[in-house]
Amino acid sequence: SQSHPFYTGKQHILQTAKQVDKFRQRYGK
Repeated sequence: SQSHPFYTGKQHILQTAKQVDKFRQRYGK
């Protein structure tokens, strides 16, 4: 994990993006 901080950070960003997408689909209209 410590040897690949960029990878784990990227995964976290993707996870957050999914959450935001769900939120926008529900409340974006």
